[in-house]
Amino acid sequence: MRGRSHREEIYRCVKGKGNPRRICSLETFIEFSISKWKGENVSAQQRWLDVFAFLRTKDLPFNNFAILIEYAFTIPGANLVCERLFSLVTNYWTDKKSRLTIDTLKSWLQAKFNMTMTCEQFAEYIRTREDILREVQADPKYHV
Repeated sequence: MRGRSHREEIYRCVKGKGNPRRICSLETFIEFSISKWKGENVSAQQRWLDVFAFLRTKDLPFNNFAILIEYAFTIPGANLVCERLFSLVTNYWTDKKSRLTIDTLKSWLQAKFNMTMTCEQFAEYIRTREDILREVQADPKYHV
């Protein structure tokens, strides 16, 4: 940014004037964007989308970098969910219930985490779903 004001450098960066592969253009874009992002409380995902959009306008290759960032977003910020899951499994899979299969335990955990209805609400819901009742009746494992 030698000899130029910050505003002039941002203008060059945003309007694409000058050498598009200059790192200082990316640095200027990031500096400008950080102050904007802080003021608008922009999510991390949106910030990276902004950076990738900028890189795309400059024809800079970023495919491998995008894959790396995509994987980084799959890593949870905390292990609270894992701890809760292990606690539930430990409390549920006791000596009395040691014959549970992994599939049964998995199904129980999915129901525990994903069901928002009470048992009564779910029973009423199932009674109104003829398609589900037909599938259950057609499956031999539910015949007693």
